[in-house]
Amino acid sequence: MNSRLMVDLSLCSWNANGILNKIYDFKLFVEKYSPGVILVQETQLRPKHSININNYKCYRNYRTTEGQAYGGTLILIKKSIPHFHTPTPQLHHVEATLDPLNPPDLDLLTLYSRPQNYPSGQ
Repeated sequence: MNSRLMVDLSLCSWNANGILNKIYDFKLFVEKYSPGVILVQETQLRPKHSININNYKCYRNYRTTEGQAYGGTLILIKKSIPHFHTPTPQLHHVEATLDPLNPPDLDLLTLYSRPQNYPSGQ
């Protein structure tokens, strides 16, 4: 991978517990700090929702049950960073979104698992 990209790459991760009601503050954060990659867990988005941030490409997975949104993951990557999206299969107990950076020396994965799905005793 381009060593210059690795030096300049900034990454942040956030458990949003619902991103739509915090989208204004989230966009202010992105505008102020301009991280290269943003990993978001527990987005609670439905298929009809979209997240649009200038100069970022958005990839996401969502989970709904009887119309109720919960869980969900999202990766925002600056459009200037070479990358490609890897579709993630539908998983039963976790949500995940995967995006390898190009060249493929770094894979970015954001994962969310509800606490009651942890193995017993943990």
